[in-house]
Amino acid sequence: MCNNFVKYLIRLDKDEVFKFSSINGVTAKKIFEKSTDQLGKIDSVVFYNKNIYVKSEAIINIIYELGGVYKLSLLFRILPKKILNILYDYIASNRNRWFGKLDKCSIAEKKNISRFLD
Repeated sequence: MCNNFVKYLIRLDKDEVFKFSSINGVTAKKIFEKSTDQLGKIDSVVFYNKNIYVKSEAIINIIYELGGVYKLSLLFRILPKKILNILYDYIASNRNRWFGKLDKCSIAEKKNISRFLD
């Protein structure tokens, strides 16, 4: 699913605002250098915009940044964060079963290579 989500973002992000990095990559380690204990607890998504967002909060902010109708994603904030994160965890724990597991990321085509940080 992560792979598909990144493909989806690349397709929608015409202004190329988003950059992508592996959670195990150099960029993630630099972002978390002051709190490396958090890095091991994150299983899939981190959105960094002078702040670090994880789980459902990251997804809401990513979708919001797409602009237009996607700004409606902020409506999810009326739901308790705990419920949103339970839903996020459920999807994250089942994504490989539902969508299959990839051995490596095949998204970084030549035309998009500048969008991948490491």
